[in-house]
Amino acid sequence: MVDRYNLRLDVTDVQNLPDGLLTQVDCTTVRLGSLKYTPNEKVTISSIGVCIVAPNVCRPANFVRLDLQMREIKKVLTHFSGALNVIFLYTKSSGGAYVRKHLEMDPNSDKLPCFQPELLSNNPTKRIVLLMASISMEAKSTIRNIFRPNLLEEISISDAKQLIRRCCPSRPLNTSNTNNSTAVKRSGSNEGKHDTRETRGILSYPLVGRSTLMKREDYMCLAKDQYLNDVVIDFYLNYLKLEMLQEEERQSVHIFGTYFYDRLSTSDGNDPGLFAARKRHALAARWTRRENIFEKKFIVIPINEQSHWFLAIICFPGLDYPVTMRDETPAPSISAAVTQKQAAKNARQPIQQPCILIFDSLSVTSKSHVLATLRDYLTCEYQAKMPDKRPKRFNEHNMPGHCVNVPQQNNYTDCGLYLLQYVEQFFLDPIRDYHLPIEQLEDWFETITVTKKREDICNLIKTLVEKHNPNVLPLPSIELPTLNGKLIMDFDNEFTSASDTDSKTSKEGEQHQFSSSIVSNETTTKINNTGRTCSKRPLDGNRNSIRTILQQQQASGQPKVPRISSGGSNGGQW
Repeated sequence: MVDRYNLRLDVTDVQNLPDGLLTQVDCTTVRLGSLKYTPNEKVTISSIGVCIVAPNVCRPANFVRLDLQMREIKKVLTHFSGALNVIFLYTKSSGGAYVRKHLEMDPNSDKLPCFQPELLSNNPTKRIVLLMASISMEAKSTIRNIFRPNLLEEISISDAKQLIRRCCPSRPLNTSNTNNSTAVKRSGSNEGKHDTRETRGILSYPLVGRSTLMKREDYMCLAKDQYLNDVVIDFYLNYLKLEMLQEEERQSVHIFGTYFYDRLSTSDGNDPGLFAARKRHALAARWTRRENIFEKKFIVIPINEQSHWFLAIICFPGLDYPVTMRDETPAPSISAAVTQKQAAKNARQPIQQPCILIFDSLSVTSKSHVLATLRDYLTCEYQAKMPDKRPKRFNEHNMPGHCVNVPQQNNYTDCGLYLLQYVEQFFLDPIRDYHLPIEQLEDWFETITVTKKREDICNLIKTLVEKHNPNVLPLPSIELPTLNGKLIMDFDNEFTSASDTDSKTSKEGEQHQFSSSIVSNETTTKINNTGRTCSKRPLDGNRNSIRTILQQQQASGQPKVPRISSGGSNGGQW
């Protein structure tokens, strides 16, 4: 009689399953415990399990197909972004025994690699790591559908990097037909040098206080068609606050790091209501242990959900009611649903009011869950920071939310740039009336302002590195969509990339054209006359098609996009 539980199925054969799902990922590196190797075949993930082709540790030239069954997988951790794509698989002891048997691993050997998932949680030989250079949106969606809801957990990039660092020193195998140990040693040495150079810090900013360490791999995220990672986002937000704002203005603004909302939205799903909110608040409480956000005017929160960057700004959290912008006296009762005609008829004067503004360059999904999470956080934070006052429950009435109609991206890669431009524009061209809805920001800035931001930030980093850490120069040459702030196109009016090193030939490039991040009228007119730039409403057809695609993906459970990151008149905002 066949033992169905011990029957090992072909992971790639899902044709007979009514809801069989299957995808393949192209891995640059696979780790099975302490065994690290470069795979010759793609890894298959299906509703049946995971299929990995790995070398026999005693005969490295011989590769063995492993069909890990779904019943043997107990946990899956993933992180997908432009900077890092990785899957961590945790199996039961039966899965470990199966792998060891077929790869001839010996747990008692100190010389050969081994896979031992049954050991303690901090043992580095207990997990399988699949590292990819990139992964398609379809593959990510399929993986989420295969392992959710009981097995899969998506983690932050910092947690993913920490898990990778926990992996013990790898014991690489020479999987070629030759047994030249010298060649293996030389290869490992070169790899180590490459890794050291790629992960070497090039800039720590700011120089004093809590700083962001930027590495070469972070700098490379600024290349054309790449997604900005969290390091670039944090760096530039710090720069905006420290360099653009006066001291009094800086004191009225608090900018959270990119992982604040990740931690704040962490939940086990078992404790609904305010109790769960308190648990989430406890996880994020350290971010404000030296700050009272209710003494600030604006709380800037960068958010990444499903590999898409957008921005939330909590405005005037310390106010109990709306006040006039001119003299801060109590304003007449207002409604967030008031229409334009009513506003014109009432001729209302500008006001400040507590509210949460959402700035999203791909406004295709509801942000009600974000607003609810932030209100819960404010409720718990108010109780912690204002113990002498009556507890306050933040809701849609005393802290209304609003998704602002702002310039939209026309591709899949610029969401991080738009987030940075929203913050910069919020400082440069402030909102002067907080009656909701806010409708005057649709043409807040032109597309070229965002497109050339990659070059602006590259030049800024170069300037800071040359000044504070010249020993790491030269920086890698990367391709950019602009040169000296102007789009570079081929003869077919399509984008072509330019090496950022060429920007040093221009005096404007040396000054990194950064102070305002806005194209001058003369430059804009010149580019527009040649038909080489998008207008304030560029490529509407493309933008609408992208929005349609994203809506279809959302309906099918697919992620939205792959993730990975001067002064001015302050007007009435301050």
